[in-house]
Amino acid sequence: MYINTDEEITSKEEYIYGNCKIQGNDKFNNVSQLYSGTIQIRGRGNYTWDYDWTWNASYIVPTDQWWTDQNYYNQTVHWYKYLVKDPFFLTKAFETYQAHKDEFAEIYREGGKIDTYSEMLSVPAVADLAKWHSDQNFQTEVSKTKNYVSQRFQWLDEQFSSVETLASSLGYKASDKLSVTNISADGSQVSLTAQVNESSAESVSFHVNGLYAGESKINGNNAVLSVSADLLQKSDTALNTVQIYIKDKDGNYIKSDNQSSQNPWERGRNWWEQESSSESQSTVCSDFRTFTLSDLGISISVKGDVNADGAFNVADLVLLQKWLVAVPDVHISDWENADFCQDNVLNAFDLLLMRRELLNNSNLQ
Repeated sequence: MYINTDEEITSKEEYIYGNCKIQGNDKFNNVSQLYSGTIQIRGRGNYTWDYDWTWNASYIVPTDQWWTDQNYYNQTVHWYKYLVKDPFFLTKAFETYQAHKDEFAEIYREGGKIDTYSEMLSVPAVADLAKWHSDQNFQTEVSKTKNYVSQRFQWLDEQFSSVETLASSLGYKASDKLSVTNISADGSQVSLTAQVNESSAESVSFHVNGLYAGESKINGNNAVLSVSADLLQKSDTALNTVQIYIKDKDGNYIKSDNQSSQNPWERGRNWWEQESSSESQSTVCSDFRTFTLSDLGISISVKGDVNADGAFNVADLVLLQKWLVAVPDVHISDWENADFCQDNVLNAFDLLLMRRELLNNSNLQ
């Protein structure tokens, strides 16, 4: 039984997150669009359910495994087989999961999404089971689905307990030849320090939040690079990612000992059954570390944020309005954030510009 959870896939993080839940493999697009009310789908008419669209999408992995761990041909050549081992992507996936975490119980709880959709689909589902699977009971299958999803999320919660735990769970292996040892801030600059334990290494390549930030020669066992704080996420609590690689004297990335230069397609059609793809991949030595601006003692001032909660929203507008009319016991934490006229005076003109800015932000969203 496949249930569309009404989530719109708008990013790679949400695509992986959806695959974690529904386990639709490369048939995920079919599975996620099974139920779409009574609108026309792919020009095939108005209806609510088409079991044909689930063909070849019925394989469900155990609740405590990743689909990307399956040594199955379609998985070994999928692009996200590699994406899920990228630290910056994993950091964004972690933040996406945490943002949606409170919604998950709504899927499998009594009276939740599964129950809602199963009630909508009960008539065609019972008819389909009677025709093709007469030994199965619809409500039994619904209970199995709820139980599976519940156990699945319990396991996912453990994997998403931290970025490092998630990376390890999905197969990322930090090299013992290098490590990010220190991150510090000095004004508008951030200093990144890497320690290297590899005699053939000449320099370290630094990447910040998925972008190349520069290289630094190794001096002794350390390499230091100073980068602009503009590369960091503009939030006190958002996670930033620094990933490092080591290069030899010719500028080539140094790889781990288990590298293989052989093209997998030259090993025959059943190569994926003969060996684990993770063991055959050539792996570039790397390490990563996540941090927040708060970890560096950097505080971000958000324009319009007069109640110091780190966000600019209608609560700030209400607070400024109360302050301007002298409501008792109303205080503004940072008056400069409310000075939209930039004249060092707070008045109704600032309130007007604040309201306009909020409306502009709302329209953009």
